[in-house]
Amino acid sequence: NGTHLFTAGVSLATVGSRTIAASDTQAGVLTGTSSGIAVGPGAASTFILSGPSAVPPGQAFDVTVSAFDRFGNAATTYRGTVHFTTSDGGAGSAVPANYAFSSGDNSVHTFTAGFTLTTAGVQTLTATDTVTSSITGNTTVAVAITLTVTSTGDVGTGSLRAAIAQSNAAAGGAVITFQSGLTGVITYGSALPAITKFISIAGPGASSLALDGGSA
Repeated sequence: NGTHLFTAGVSLATVGSRTIAASDTQAGVLTGTSSGIAVGPGAASTFILSGPSAVPPGQAFDVTVSAFDRFGNAATTYRGTVHFTTSDGGAGSAVPANYAFSSGDNSVHTFTAGFTLTTAGVQTLTATDTVTSSITGNTTVAVAITLTVTSTGDVGTGSLRAAIAQSNAAAGGAVITFQSGLTGVITYGSALPAITKFISIAGPGASSLALDGGSA
């Protein structure tokens, strides 16, 4: 009689004002479009964790947790409580206490200086809802190794050149220090390796140790 009800025939996934259009497959001039339909977010189904890719051991850092529904929309109605765990069981590692999302978070919360990792290598951080364990998410963070320069030689074990090479090979780079009392001049016969990973170099000062590029 010119009218048909499509029961549960339409599903909309993206938040915002959406329309539905219909057209006749034979007579293309027969067409129609609905007025705007407001689509809201669904219930949270996953967490996305965002943070640094690499950190020095023992240094606190930020991680942002965002709640999303199953269609990838921000789950702005999420009011659950999140619990954190880490694969790093080393002394001094830390994660934030349980946190209850509020309306002010609007599905996103940054835990400022809330995480500390101490064990070198790639570590995993996981956030899980305390009631619905299927609402979860994780991220990996590479923790730098710690190296000590013990020699003023250009090459070989204990040299700065070797330490930089080790840093480049490590997942999280390295924090490089110099042995107490190491003094003199390190003379280089060729350029030092290009730095490709996170690196922190803390020297004793120019009055104690100098670097000479020589013919490099």
